[in-house]
Amino acid sequence: MKKLLFYIFTFFYIFSYSQGTKCPLSNLANDLVGANDQFKSILNTNEGFDAYKILNIDAPNLRTNLDELKDVSNHLEDIKAIGGYSKWKSSINTLSAEDISKLRANSYAHTIERHGFEVTEELLKRRATEGIAPDGSSIAKRQGGQRIGNVIPPMSSKFKDATSMKKALSAVDESTDAFQNALRIEQASTSGQVQRFKFQVDLGDAIGLGYKRPAGAPNYVLTGQRLSGEPIKIDGLTKIEVRYKLNQSTNKFEINTMFPVE
Repeated sequence: MKKLLFYIFTFFYIFSYSQGTKCPLSNLANDLVGANDQFKSILNTNEGFDAYKILNIDAPNLRTNLDELKDVSNHLEDIKAIGGYSKWKSSINTLSAEDISKLRANSYAHTIERHGFEVTEELLKRRATEGIAPDGSSIAKRQGGQRIGNVIPPMSSKFKDATSMKKALSAVDESTDAFQNALRIEQASTSGQVQRFKFQVDLGDAIGLGYKRPAGAPNYVLTGQRLSGEPIKIDGLTKIEVRYKLNQSTNKFEINTMFPVE
């Protein structure tokens, strides 16, 4: 019944507003033209259709974005409770003081600076072609004891939003099995006290994106130069890697960095 009404309304508004009269459902009719099955499937649910209506009004450029449609459809109650999409979006795109404290626990920590959601894609592309990280740092490529350029990391990545970073923090907290298991493995293979260790977790949902160096390019670039070709974008990353470092003064492990990986 819902499908039938859905197409009846769409059909009706295509013709009723064909003379230029503005109507939200005329956007829907246009968006359905050439739409993929996943988009249609989302809209054919009550939650998905409500999400589309919200985005059509508050964020029209995102109304066909599948990830945003799913996200909004999963948080309809939250959006209603806080007073609308814009307020909800603003609230989730903010890290708490506690989050920031964990991510900047020591002078070596750089999750926010190099991989935070506010890092632009242009800065990721720069690292993938020039070896310069978003915070201006770089890893030296040496030859014969002399620096000749910058190392290009396997991928330069970022979290897509604050919610993704919060989710990642929860997944790698000291209380999690992932943390405890990784620490036990490191302790078993290390003589003496563990100073640092790392592990990966698959969060199941897309939490970030990244850029790799251009196809066929070397893993370093000479000083002052740029790799030729376009960096390769990797979207929809669901895994993260976290690296912990022991604080000698407190005898507690602190996050050195955390970032999306393939």
